[in-house]
Amino acid sequence: MIEALGGSKYFVTIEGMEHGFRVEDAPEVFGWTFAFFKAHLSRKQTDRTTFNSIDNIRAAPTTA
Repeated sequence: MIEALGGSKYFVTIEGMEHGFRVEDAPEVFGWTFAFFKAHLSRKQTDRTTFNSIDNIRAAPTTA
């Protein structure tokens, strides 16, 4: 399926680390995703600059 995509393709693996989505990582993954979309769908350059300076996303607390 990846062959159908245009442009450069990279597949990065880390030896000893499984590939997949861990449920416990969901808050951080979605935090980064929404911050990325907010910055890159905005018409303001300052939003992109702010996103580029983020080094940590505060994950929402999970309830069990």
